[in-house]
Parts: sequence; C-alpha cells; structure tokens
Amino acid sequence: MDKKPVSDRKIRALLTQPKLDIAAIFNYRTYAPQRSPLNEVLEANAKANFAIASLSTQLPEGLIQQTIAYDGLLVYVPAYKSQNLPSALQGKITLAQLQQIFTGQLTNWKQLGSNFPDLPIKPYRPMEPEALRLFQQKVLGNDQSLIAQFNKIEQRSTFDTLRSIAVGEKQAQKTEAGSISFGLLTQTWDQCKIYPLAIAQENVDPVQPLLKETTNGTMQPISPSDNLCLEKKPLLNISAFHTATYPLSAPLIIAYPRDNNLPGNVSGPLFANFLKTQDGQYLLQQAGLVPLQNPPKNYTLSSSILNR
Repeated sequence: MDKKPVSDRKIRALLTQPKLDIAAIFNYRTYAPQRSPLNEVLEANAKANFAIASLSTQLPEGLIQQTIAYDGLLVYVPAYKSQNLPSALQGKITLAQLQQIFTGQLTNWKQLGSNFPDLPIKPYRPMEPEALRLFQQKVLGNDQSLIAQFNKIEQRSTFDTLRSIAVGEKQAQKTEAGSISFGLLTQTWDQCKIYPLAIAQENVDPVQPLLKETTNGTMQPISPSDNLCLEKKPLLNISAFHTATYPLSAPLIIAYPRDNNLPGNVSGPLFANFLKTQDGQYLLQQAGLVPLQNPPKNYTLSSSILNR
C-alpha cells in the first residue's frame, strides 16, 4: 500500500500542546543566518522564550541547550524492481559520490562502474531550508564553490518527488528511474516506494539509517532485497544517530536563555524536561525523529496525553 508523505501536523500538535496542562504558541520559522530564531530568544523584548532547532550551526553565546532528539537526512532512490537502482548500488553510496552527483560532476550511473545501469542520473534538491542547510554542511563541507554548483541542481519539494516516484512503476520509471534526492527524516523514513541508502564515509563502512526486525526478534539493517511495502514499518537506527556514525545526523535541541531575568529561562527547561520523558520521547519517535532512548515495547501513552 502506498503511503502519503508525512505531514508536519503531528509535530506541530506536539509542540503546541504536548499535555492538557502544558500549552505553548509554536511559530515555525525557516532558518536565515541574518535573523536566526536562536538569536531572537536572547532579545530583551523577545517574542520567543525558547527555540527548537537542528544543531548544525554554532549556538549563540548566552543560550543553554538541551538535546531532546535527533534529526537528519535520508538519501533515497526509487525502489523499482525493473530498474533496480538500490541493488546496483548495493544499498549504499559514499559522501564523495553524493558530492559529485549533486554538483553535476556525475551525470550517468554507469560512471560509477561497469555493474551500474546506463541510466542518466536525475538529482533533485528539496525545497526545505533545513534539509538544504544540513546537506551543504555534511556533504559539501560548506564549500561555497560546491554550493554554487549545487544550487544549479533542479529543485523540487520532497512531497512532489515522493509522489512522482510512487505514481506507478510503469509510468514513473520513464522519468524517475535514475532519480536521487534527500529529505528530512520526518518526511521520508516510512515511505515504502523509495529505498534509503546507507551512507559511507572515507575508509569507514557504510551505515544504514533504517533497521528491520527479524523473525527471531533481532534488529538488522534493511537491504535492497526487502519489500518495504509488504514488511513491517522499518525502525530508525537509534545507535547510529546517537553516536553520529550515520554521517547525515544532527541533534535536535531546545535552546533557551542563560539569563535568569528572561522568561525563557523557566519555560525552556520545563518544556525540554517534558519532551525528555517517556511520553515525550514516544511522541517524538512517532513523528519520525530519533528519540534519546527507545520507549519500552508496546508503550502506552499516559491518560493526560491520550485525552488531549
């Protein structure tokens, strides 16, 4: 069964009212270096008491941070069996290859080796600023000359890319068979028509961000032979995100003022502490983020959460 791209409404509901007795006004703001929400928290008349962000930039002085979960990117290709790109890639790709693909240096999958299909590479940049910023940092090393080439790659929203891949293999493979893109975990981790690739760094074994449960209850990385539409929903590789062995990961933090005279010094820790409870971690995991600890199996939310 096809799945629609994940909406951010679950995350918004969680952040605005995680419990009946806790409420907050949550305003989504895209990242802008000249006017970062993290800096706005420090202003004397700040409209924001605290900020939630992926920590891929240096935290401004005067802020305290608490990690509440982990975010990151998945790099994916279509999971078409007739043009089996996941198998040709052996389920993996290197950071160097990603850099070459998304700066226009590689244009055909055949350039990666004789075992690869003679198929044009069709890279797509997503439109989400957080995904672009994380990719520029983790894959392009914030190199401005590489970013200039990266910005020439065709841009398309994650929703549109996933929808184009999922419209039907016979129809889509004519245009999407050689495509590759990336997106935030919350939008991509449970989409069964794509295959998330393991990422390899130089001289380091590739790390697959998704795991599957075997018949004997153990966990192992997904593989190109798996039919993700027929099997149980994969699980995020918590250990790989915690240890940063998965190179496209980043901590998700709550940042609030160090200054006791600013209101965020009280509300920030309160909100962070709730999100670090088992209820908070479970909800963050259900939204597609990597929790600080895995909630117990068959975990049930407390009644104050279920009745909100």
